[in-house]
Amino acid sequence: MRAKVDKLVEQEMKKRPASLKRDQVLNFPANFEFFKDSPVLTTEYQRVQQGKPIAEMDTSRYKLAEPEDKEDQEGWKKAVDNSKAQLQHQNLRLHNYQLEHELQQYQKIMEEYKQEILDLNKQRKSEQLQAGNQIEALNNKWNEMIGQTLQVEVACASLEVETLNRYLEVE
Repeated sequence: MRAKVDKLVEQEMKKRPASLKRDQVLNFPANFEFFKDSPVLTTEYQRVQQGKPIAEMDTSRYKLAEPEDKEDQEGWKKAVDNSKAQLQHQNLRLHNYQLEHELQQYQKIMEEYKQEILDLNKQRKSEQLQAGNQIEALNNKWNEMIGQTLQVEVACASLEVETLNRYLEVE
């Protein structure tokens, strides 16, 4: 497997320009630490670098031991109690996995609702901004029309005064 990966890396490196390869080597830090934030991954990386095999999982706690004395009633009772406890433990683990799955589904639904709410709020904001612009435009138009009405009223009052002055001159 390693040979296959090395071959793929070598093929990929051949595709890159020579100057790019040289720049990458120059920019890569010499004292780079892999997995410095995770002690578990650090120790596992060191194990792999040293070529040590992976430690086998301890399955002894899952074994159901029978009593040494086959005739011992108390021993058999303890063995049965142990098997019941392990069965209950496995049932609880299964139940926890089911609850975790259900929780993940609820979290996914909640994220979808949050996105819908966000979209709705964006839509409302857009509509409110448009309505605000329309209200402002109508307010400006109303002010303009009031101004024109006042100008007409001033003109009418001026004409009335002028008419009254001419009437008084004629008499």
